[in-house]
Amino acid sequence: MKDGVVRHGKMIARTAARVGRRGVHALLLCAAALASPVALAAQDEDDSGGITAEGEVLDNVYGLPVAVAIVAIPALNRSTVTDELGYFRFEDIPAGYYPIRVMRLGYENLEAEVPINGQEVLALYLTPGPVSIEGIEVEVIGREDIANRAMGISTRGTIGPVEMDELRERYFSLDQVLISRYMPRSRFRHGRDPGDPGCLMVSNLSLRGRSCAAVVVDGVLMSASASDWVYRMSTHDIFSVQFLYGPAASLRYGHRGSDGVLFIETRAGR
Repeated sequence: MKDGVVRHGKMIARTAARVGRRGVHALLLCAAALASPVALAAQDEDDSGGITAEGEVLDNVYGLPVAVAIVAIPALNRSTVTDELGYFRFEDIPAGYYPIRVMRLGYENLEAEVPINGQEVLALYLTPGPVSIEGIEVEVIGREDIANRAMGISTRGTIGPVEMDELRERYFSLDQVLISRYMPRSRFRHGRDPGDPGCLMVSNLSLRGRSCAAVVVDGVLMSASASDWVYRMSTHDIFSVQFLYGPAASLRYGHRGSDGVLFIETRAGR
């Protein structure tokens, strides 16, 4: 190595000799370099003609070529992409010192000022970094939720006491809640006449039939005729709501459970 620049105890730039008239100017990306960029001396020669700027982008940890990295010279509005060997090339560039920017998914961005004089090949080193991915939600599932899902009750299929407190501020009766609040694998059938409050149904069943879900209030399976009043029940009387469907519902309630089961736990029944 011919010479190097050390700042805050860290090597951030170095120049290595090569056979012939060309040299290698290598930049090592690090946090110190980004916070305190190296001030490079002005170029002595004044070359007004266009030159070729070339170099390679390498992994700072393993020294391997980094392909498909974007190399840009913002001041000249020029950019290119490295090939499979990490090589890049700019034609017809005015000689001088320019800020250069290198970007690649999985690496920290490199921003530094480099000399472009046609006499050196740039070796730019990228440091691996975390990849930020938006739009992914992480859900923490408790043991109770896991047990419910094994029974066919999803998290969205349960309206717990906390959510019920919020729903009481907007809705007066259970049917209003079930119309606006989606329960998985279900849909609410609106009443056909003033005396019909409607009912909750498994979503893959025809709306033409009276395939309403069975209703269980505080552990008691209601008859089909008696379950109508449940949908008009005041939200202030309800502690929680669950909807069970599929084989788990049929196993527990036989034929009555084949259309799904709506569980209501009242505040008085706790």
